[in-house]
Order: sequence, then structure tokens, then C-alpha cells
Amino acid sequence: MNLLKKLNAKTICGPIKAPEGDEPVSLYKLVGAANGIKTGSTNLGDWIGLTGNFLAIRGDGERFASGIAFVHEPILSMLASQVDKLEIGESIEFAIETFIVKDESVLVGYQYQVAVIEDPDVASPFAELEAKFAKLEKLALAPATKKADKAA
Repeated sequence: MNLLKKLNAKTICGPIKAPEGDEPVSLYKLVGAANGIKTGSTNLGDWIGLTGNFLAIRGDGERFASGIAFVHEPILSMLASQVDKLEIGESIEFAIETFIVKDESVLVGYQYQVAVIEDPDVASPFAELEAKFAKLEKLALAPATKKADKAA
């Protein structure tokens, strides 16, 4: 697995070239748990990144992980608005696939498309522990079977 400072199309796939055909070309799948937003500005304009834990998988199986992920619209706005509403310790879990599609009306010759693989969901870091405690409570409250009754 490659650990990167940030995940975006270029850091995951290298230089992107316009597809030759009209069919969408899959670049990578991204799964993550976003718990914050990082913003900034460059000579190309303002940017927004998600912070949390992210894993990207290219079509050839190469894996990349980072604490910052840049995703394309419209999913970025949807996730960012949900991240703004999180309580301390919560995160938004999601899974998307990023494609490029030929578009000769733009300078680079392509546009990005994003497909949702798994709908965003608020996750608590304690959810797994709470489920384990609930299971233990059920076991503790269950009536005990007496061995003496079985022997009789």
C-alpha cells in the first residue's frame, strides 16, 4: 500500500489523458470515513479537501491511503455539508468510483464523473463497541440453564 500526503486523481493515477472512446473510463474507487474539511487557495482557485481516513484502489489493484482526499462534484458538496453537521468523534463513511468521460468542449478533453457505490452514512467510532456491549448484556440477562435439571 502506498501512503500519500493526499489522494486525488493525479496522485492515484498520474497524468490523466482524455479517453479515445465515448464510454466512461474508470480511474479508481475510493472508500473513506470523512470527519473534517480542509480548505485552501492556489493560483488555480479555492479548493476543499476531506480529512479522515481514505483508501483508493486503482483498476490494476494498486492501493493508496491518506488522511486527505479530494473528490469531485457533486459528491464533494454533499459530503462537505454532512461533515459540517457531525458531532465530535463521528465520521461520514462513503464509497465512490471516479471516471473520466470524453468531452471535447473543455480544454483537457475530458470531465470527471463520480458514481456512488455506497451511500454516505454517519458512523460513530464507538458503534462497534456499543454493539459488543449490547451482545454481552443480552448474554448476561439470558436465563442460565441448570445442569442439574438436564441430568434429572
